Amino acid sequence: DELGDLTHQAQILNQAHSIHFNCSANSDSLVGAGLNPEKVRLVFGAVDSDCCPQVGVKRESKTILLASRYSERKGLSLLPQVISLLPEWKFIILGRGWEEFLQKNNLNKNPNVEYKYFTKDTRNIAMSRASLFLSLSNLEGGPIPLIESMRMGVIPVATDTGFARDLILDGKNGIVIPNPPTPAQVYEAILTASELTGSPQESVQHLSWDRLAKIVMGDAEAIWNSERFNLAHE
Repeated sequence: DELGDLTHQAQILNQAHSIHFNCSANSDSLVGAGLNPEKVRLVFGAVDSDCCPQVGVKRESKTILLASRYSERKGLSLLPQVISLLPEWKFIILGRGWEEFLQKNNLNKNPNVEYKYFTKDTRNIAMSRASLFLSLSNLEGGPIPLIESMRMGVIPVATDTGFARDLILDGKNGIVIPNPPTPAQVYEAILTASELTGSPQESVQHLSWDRLAKIVMGDAEAIWNSERFNLAHE
């Protein structure tokens, strides 16, 4: 609330040279409130060069990856029900701070649930094994693990938050589900996604640090040239 309404935010942001957004949902709402669209830059993030398939690790069917630090906004109240609906599926949880949640819901004793502490090595192994990536979040700026997993060939199922709608070709290389979804909707989306043959890599292969740097440096150069022009004419 302290930021003011969207119209006020658009008026303030219009004083900037450029505004970088993680997703089109946020930029569209502000453009609708009066933000100059020429100032908008969509910067979805980037995939590290060391985020790559692990040699010798095979893709496993009916294996779902969740990758995030535990948080209330991750929509995980649905997860125990989703797991119970898919007894033949394996769930890999990659992150930090999940211990209490897993214990409270008896998921730490479920043989179909693996909990791995996040490191770059465990990330690469988990994303090499999983066939599907699942995000149940009710609020996101990203999430970055979505683009990392897609880059490694994992089909995504994600709520309509962050840049999911920007990067997932719904029904082709992944599924975008409502926010918030029901357990039944998640279940159906997982079964549908398991039959998809589209390539998730194609949607994210351009998301490199070089691309991000060019956007930032391009704006910096434009500002610098503008300032030099103004100084020369004062």
